Amino acid sequence: MEIIHLTEENFAEITEKSQSIIIDFWASWCVPCQQFSPIFEKMAEQYPQIQFAKIDVDDNKDLSIKSNISSIPTIWAFKNGETIYKEPGAITPEKFEKIIKKLQD
Repeated sequence: MEIIHLTEENFAEITEKSQSIIIDFWASWCVPCQQFSPIFEKMAEQYPQIQFAKIDVDDNKDLSIKSNISSIPTIWAFKNGETIYKEPGAITPEKFEKIIKKLQD
């Protein structure tokens, strides 16, 4: 499934209607974000049944504040509209895959 880009305008609609969605809060200047991006993209290809999305914190400052994003990258996963994971910091591919598996259960 294609990685979509969320904004303040479409965030609520997409997160509420997606059965499983995983969001990467990032910025272009963030080195850990740049390092995590290929992992995120690879997992999006491997798990097409899950919606993958990105939010650029610089372009969506209000949404980042409302979402209590204090550090990037932050990964936020929803299943049926409920948060199942939300944590800042770079994560390993193995840990990321465990989060994805929770979305599939």
